[in-house]
Amino acid sequence: MTSDGLVPLAGVEIYCDACGVVGHTRVTTDDSGAYDFGHDGIWSDDGDVIAVLIKNDGYNVSGGSQGPSGWTTRYVRINGDTRFDFQLVRR
Repeated sequence: MTSDGLVPLAGVEIYCDACGVVGHTRVTTDDSGAYDFGHDGIWSDDGDVIAVLIKNDGYNVSGGSQGPSGWTTRYVRINGDTRFDFQLVRR
């Protein structure tokens, strides 16, 4: 959040154990704050809740639990082509 409202953040690392060709997919957000685990499948049933890990040095992720490794876990429901937005707060 800035004085101009929400802004995208590049360079955020996102990890999903149940995403991609064989799982264990790690991506980084682009300049527009977007990311894509690809169209190679989600290793769960439609509607399953899966853990997504998020990390960016110097920021905390709102609404998640941060582990000692610096990754914050958020649980999301995957149902087809799903968009998941999250907010990071500068430390």
